[in-house]
Amino acid sequence: MRKNLRHTLFLLLVIFGLHNVHAGDVVYQGFIKDSISGEPLPFASVIYKGTPFGTEADLQGFYRLETDVLKSDKLEISYLGYKTKVIDLKKAGHRLNVRLSPEEAQELGEVVVKGKRREKYRRKGNPSVELMKKVIAHRDSNDIRSTDYYAVKKYEKTILGLNNVQAPEDSARRSKRSWGYIYDYIDSSEISNKTYLPVSVRENLSDISYQKSPERLKRTITAQNNKTVMNIISEEMIDNLLNECFTDVQIYDNNIDIFIEKFMSPLSVMATTFYHFYITDTVTLEDGKRYTEMTFIPANTSDLGFTGYLYISTDSSYAVKKVKMDIPRDIKLNLVEKLHIEQDYTQNEEGRWAITHERMISEIAFIDGLQGGYAKRDVYYTGYKWHDIDKSVFAREENIVTQKDAKMQSNEFWAASRPDQLSKNESRIDTLVRKMDESTLFNISEYLIKTCIEGYMTIGKHGYFDYGRVMSTYSRNELEGNRFRVGGRTNPALNNHLFLDGYLAYGTKDERLKYKAELEYSFREKEFSKMDFPRHSLMANINYDWDIPSERFLGEFSSSFIHSFKREKVSQFAYVRSQTFQYLYEKGNGFGLNLNVYHSEESPAGDLRYIKLHNGEEVNNIEQTSLNCTLSYAPGISYYQNKSTRYIINKDIPQFTLGHSTAAKGLLGTQYNRNKTEFTYRQKYNLTPLGYTYIVLKAGKIWEKVPYPLLFIPAANLSYTNAKESFWLMNNMEFLTDQYASLDLCYNMNGFLLGRIPGIRRLHLKEVFRFKAIYGGLSDKNNPFLEKNADDHLLYQFPTDKYGNQTSFEFVDKPYMEVSAGLHNLLKVFRVEVTRRLNYLDHPKASKWGINVGMGLYM
Repeated sequence: MRKNLRHTLFLLLVIFGLHNVHAGDVVYQGFIKDSISGEPLPFASVIYKGTPFGTEADLQGFYRLETDVLKSDKLEISYLGYKTKVIDLKKAGHRLNVRLSPEEAQELGEVVVKGKRREKYRRKGNPSVELMKKVIAHRDSNDIRSTDYYAVKKYEKTILGLNNVQAPEDSARRSKRSWGYIYDYIDSSEISNKTYLPVSVRENLSDISYQKSPERLKRTITAQNNKTVMNIISEEMIDNLLNECFTDVQIYDNNIDIFIEKFMSPLSVMATTFYHFYITDTVTLEDGKRYTEMTFIPANTSDLGFTGYLYISTDSSYAVKKVKMDIPRDIKLNLVEKLHIEQDYTQNEEGRWAITHERMISEIAFIDGLQGGYAKRDVYYTGYKWHDIDKSVFAREENIVTQKDAKMQSNEFWAASRPDQLSKNESRIDTLVRKMDESTLFNISEYLIKTCIEGYMTIGKHGYFDYGRVMSTYSRNELEGNRFRVGGRTNPALNNHLFLDGYLAYGTKDERLKYKAELEYSFREKEFSKMDFPRHSLMANINYDWDIPSERFLGEFSSSFIHSFKREKVSQFAYVRSQTFQYLYEKGNGFGLNLNVYHSEESPAGDLRYIKLHNGEEVNNIEQTSLNCTLSYAPGISYYQNKSTRYIINKDIPQFTLGHSTAAKGLLGTQYNRNKTEFTYRQKYNLTPLGYTYIVLKAGKIWEKVPYPLLFIPAANLSYTNAKESFWLMNNMEFLTDQYASLDLCYNMNGFLLGRIPGIRRLHLKEVFRFKAIYGGLSDKNNPFLEKNADDHLLYQFPTDKYGNQTSFEFVDKPYMEVSAGLHNLLKVFRVEVTRRLNYLDHPKASKWGINVGMGLYM
């Protein structure tokens, strides 16, 4: 579910939020084509005659104009080099296909644009391509990041809203609606003329400091002003999502990161092979200078690229003065209907080009015709400094720091600090918040959405306690039968340093009471939950519950309702009684330390037995106390999270984890010496435009002789739902080993193949392939099958079922392997993968084929 929250702030509001709204009443749409060749005319202009209202066609010449009230009774359709056509709407239908006639050739400065049948695009000898090669060759010298240092003040304003919100024409009908007052706050989108209701206005003032070598960018947020209608997730989480979905666009990079995807930049070193470029005009911009207008279009409009215009200086610098970009209609972004980006650059007295303004507008939709989301982000850069910069900021650990008084600035301060003032409706959002807070239906909707996102239900007027996890209230398994659980945790509303967490659970079949009680003290103040990054805490925990040995990687999620459904009957369990004392320290630069003392008593349950190898004596429990240390490092890591789980946003950074555990016989009841070491590496590699691959490498070793419950037990997913970093057709405790290496390789083609098939490409399906393998072994000292160990007093017999058939094995001369293929983005929310197990098919209950399903929202 790695993308469940990062793209759904608006969509959840769509599903659970406002009611009594309807889409536009009048829609005109069709294709605009060349009257001679029949080829589409991309970016043709469609406006109501005599007004500024209208739209433009996409790459295929398709346009859609939606409105509730006619702005004019005539449509004017125009295209450079073609005769303008005016259509009388009183005599026309709503499906308007238009063919424009070409004029004679028009001379535009030194460029000639012909209005006749267009020739096949060629790169060789194309003056547009030759010019772009010069622009790309000069990109490093024009990139502001080529300077050793710079500092600048940055102002950001982000507007979030619901689009397709239309006010009834009849004012009497409007006033009768329970939320009729919301229509007083409606604005219009600049890129589609759709109306939208602002639900959040977010402003930030920052000081930016940049150092080239080693490259560092430090941001100090000096002022924040956030106004939100529906507080369903934390301010920090919204900021993290917006920072990743709407990153600062760097056109001089090869790839542009937006919506957590990699788009090919029009200035990439591969741009001339990815895009088609056309010199379309020479224009005079606001600085009074002439610039070459370059139009660019992806060679394949379903790939992750842009359509738009570059305005290039006519001198020898080949610098970009202005950029206007949109996404093609056929692009493989599932939820995003429109995305528009503009950037303006200014040359200073020293000849450096620096961005001064960036605007990004997007519209997203879950189901066509229903409400969707709207987001607009304006960024202004002022007061560039190239010299006399405070360099002490680069010694700071955190990349982003917020001053303590950032949220305490007055309205007068903001009025004086904004380079772009709020619109009338944006400035009145506080009034809208107060009115909606008085609505019972609104408060119920807000409460339900928060519960769905967080997995916890906030109790009480002041919200000191969260009940949950909600999905674990009822579940079922072979050991307990029906399981009922109640529990919850305190949150920062009660105390932002001290947190309590726990539950009680009871199984109707085993008739045992299970429990958990945890106390955590955070050295840092928390705003949303104890999970807020970075953490610095001391924790003490006592716990008694069951687990399935191969599903220990799930933690408490193993007892959630969704995991009640297994692909095979699981009968081998263990009861675990444990106490933990833990120190957790995370730094903003991605370094983490987890140091803990863990004491446990583990007893077999169900069909699982602990039987000594040498005499067949049954063992009731294993008691161990271990000291565990885990070091992690993920430079620049950022998260979005709810109250129970974190999700990494920027998975393209390397993530390293090294852990070691040691236990000494006789210390605090410890029965066996054990030293265990494990290493993990994870990283996403973008292969734009071919999708991306995600790699997980793991290795581990146990250095002593131990009974099998203390060996490595590979993670096996025994349910029908997708589970990361586990084997989907491996059985419970099927393999036991004291040393291993594993590979988990996922390749998501991001629709690269299916996006080229007519008809199918409109479904925006994403092809996914996986390969998983693990190979290990038992050293002689831990192998119960060797004759020399038959009388060993330390080793246990490997597990069997209740009929005495062996169910756990060692790896022989080959790794365990499985492959998967599937489709993500089915009906925009579902994913299905079919898995084939490649070997060890002679093991009991080994399945060759399996299917896993999941849900998630994909861009």
